[in-house]
Amino acid sequence: MKTTWAAAAAIAVAAGVLPVAGWAPRAAAEDPMCTATECSFVSPNKSIQCVITVADTSGPDGAFCAWSDEERAQNVRLLPNGLLEPCINPVADRIDRCEVDLLTDAATLGYGQTAALGPFSCVADAYGITCRAAPSGKGFAMSSSGILPILPPPPAEVPGGRRRQNR
Repeated sequence: MKTTWAAAAAIAVAAGVLPVAGWAPRAAAEDPMCTATECSFVSPNKSIQCVITVADTSGPDGAFCAWSDEERAQNVRLLPNGLLEPCINPVADRIDRCEVDLLTDAATLGYGQTAALGPFSCVADAYGITCRAAPSGKGFAMSSSGILPILPPPPAEVPGGRRRQNR
C-alpha cells in the first residue's frame, strides 16, 4: 500500500501533530512543565534550568536557560526574532552578574523530549539543551562547556543551480 504525502499530512493534522495553518501555541501534553504562557524545566542531569515565556507573562517572550557551578555562571535568552542575549562570566569574583534564581520543583526534560510553547522549542540531548525559534530556525545549544549559537540550515538548491530563499 502506497501512502501519499497528502494522506500523511491529513493523518498528522487529525492527530494534532501538524497544525492546520501557521504555528499555534503548543506544549508537550504528556508533561506538567508547561502552562498556556510558560514552560519551566531542568536538563536530565539537573545542571541547566530553562523557562520559555510567551504573551501575558511578566517578562519578555523568549526561551531562557541558565547554568552555573561554584566558579562560573552563564545564561542566554533566545528572542522571538532568533537573536540571542547571552551572559557568560568565567571570573569567580563576578559570578553574581550571570546568576539567576533557581527553579524549584521544575519538571525534568528527559533525553530526546521537547518542551515547546509559541514559536520556541527546546530539546534535551547528550550535549545539554538546544532551543530554537520558529520560523527563523535560529537558537542556541547550552551545556557546561558554553553557549553555542545555532543557525538555520542553508537555503535549498533548486533546479538550475539557484538557491531558494528560506522564509
